[in-house]
Amino acid sequence: MPTLVNQSFFVRDINLPNLTGAGVEEINSFIDMYEPECLIKVLGYPLYKLFGTESSARMTDLLSGAEYIDELGNLQKWKGLVHDTNISLIAYYIYYFHQQKNATKTTGVSTAVMKTEASISVSPMDKMIRAWNLFSAEVSQLISFLWMKKDAITGDRTYPEFTAHQYLVTKNLSRTINSFNI
Repeated sequence: MPTLVNQSFFVRDINLPNLTGAGVEEINSFIDMYEPECLIKVLGYPLYKLFGTESSARMTDLLSGAEYIDELGNLQKWKGLVHDTNISLIAYYIYYFHQQKNATKTTGVSTAVMKTEASISVSPMDKMIRAWNLFSAEVSQLISFLWMKKDAITGDRTYPEFTAHQYLVTKNLSRTINSFNI
C-alpha cells in the first residue's frame, strides 16, 4: 500500500527542518516503518488489511472524512486520516517516534546528547507531548466515527471489522500524556 503521508506533513506543530538529501531519506524510512504500525494499532489488522485493498465509499470516508451521527444523536464530521492537505494523525504518530529516536545519538561507547556550538540543547519532550496529544485527539474522533457510522438505510455499522475489542485497544492507545508521562 502506498504511504498516505510524506515529508510535507512535518510542518507547524510537528516541524522537521532540513528535509532534503539525507533528511528526506531518514523521514521516509520513519514513514515506511511507523505508518503501517500506526494504522494497524488504530484500525486493527482486519480493517487495516481491507483499507489497503478495498476500493469503496466507506474506505474513501475513512481516508478523507465523512459525517456521522454520534452516540448522543448529534451530527459530527470525521475529518479523515489525511485532511487539510498536510494534516494527519499518522504524521503526529511518526513525529513522536522520530523525536524520541533523535533525542540522543548512539556512539561507539555510549549514548550521548549532541552538544551544539551556538545554542543550548533542550529535551524534545514538550514537542513530543504536543504531537502525541494531537494524535490522541484525532484518534478519539476516529474511534467515534468507526463505532458510530451506520448505513442510512439498514442502520448496520459501516465498519463491523472495528470490533469492541479493537475499540478498547485503540481507546487505550489514544490516552493523552503530560510531562510526567501519565
